[in-house]
Amino acid sequence: MIQSHTLTLSRRLGLVIGSALLGIVVLASIFLIGERRLIMEERKSSVRQTVELAHGIVAHMHAQVLQGTLDEAEAKRRALDTIRTLRYSGKEYFWINDLGPKMVMHAIKPELEGKDLGGMKDPNGLPLFNEMVRIAKTQGAGSLGYSWPKPGASEPVDKVSYITLFEPWGWVLGSGIYIDDMQSEFRSQAIRTLVSTLLIIALMIILASLIVRSIARPLAETVNAMHNIASGDADLTRSLSTTGSDELSAIASHFNAFTQRLRQVISESLG
Repeated sequence: MIQSHTLTLSRRLGLVIGSALLGIVVLASIFLIGERRLIMEERKSSVRQTVELAHGIVAHMHAQVLQGTLDEAEAKRRALDTIRTLRYSGKEYFWINDLGPKMVMHAIKPELEGKDLGGMKDPNGLPLFNEMVRIAKTQGAGSLGYSWPKPGASEPVDKVSYITLFEPWGWVLGSGIYIDDMQSEFRSQAIRTLVSTLLIIALMIILASLIVRSIARPLAETVNAMHNIASGDADLTRSLSTTGSDELSAIASHFNAFTQRLRQVISESLG
C-alpha cells in the first residue's frame, strides 16, 4: 500500500489527478455499455411496435370479413398487398408464414412464397421457422435471434426478429433488425463519446499541469531557501516571490519577514 507521506506533493497531486482521469474512463465505459443496451432495446421495441401495427392491419381486414363487407379471400389479399409494401427505418420489411410452416408472403424474397420452410435452418443449424411456429403456438408472440441474408446480400447476418400470431387465419407475422446495423449505430455513438472523453481528459491534463506547476515551483523554492537557513549557510538577502494571495504566497511573505528580522538582529548585534 502506498504511504502518502512518502510521496512528494507533486506525486500526490498526480495520483489524485490520475484517479480522476481513471474515473472518467470508467464512467465513459459504463455509459457506452448502457448505451449499447439502450440502442438494442429501442430497436427491439421499434420492431415489436411495427409488427403489432401489421397485426392490426390483418385484424382490421378480418373484422371486415366478420361484418360481411369482404369475403375472406379478398380480405387476405388486401392484407398481404398492404403489408408487402410496408417499410420502416428505410429498409426493414415484413413476412408472413403459416403454422406449417409455409411462406405466405415475403416482401424481399417473393420466391419463397408457397414453399415449405420446415427444413430451413440458419448457418448455426437453427430451424428458424419451426422455432417461430413454436413461439407462436406457445406464447402467441416473442423474439428470436438467428442469421439471415440482408437485402441485396447473400451471406447471412445475425438478426433479431419479433413475431406474433394472428390466430383466426393461422398467420405468423414477423419482422426483424440486423445486428450489424445496430452495431454501426453504436459505433457512431461510441466515437462521439470517445472524442468527448478525450477532449475532457486533455483539458484536465492541461489544467492539472498548470495547477501542479503553480504549486510545485514556488514550494520547491521555499523548501530550498529554508534548507539553506537550517544548514547555517543562508543568504539572508534572498527573498521569495509573494505574487498571489494563496497559502504559498503567505508562506513566502512570512519567510521574507523572518529573514528581514534576522538581518536586523545581526545588524544590531554588530553595531
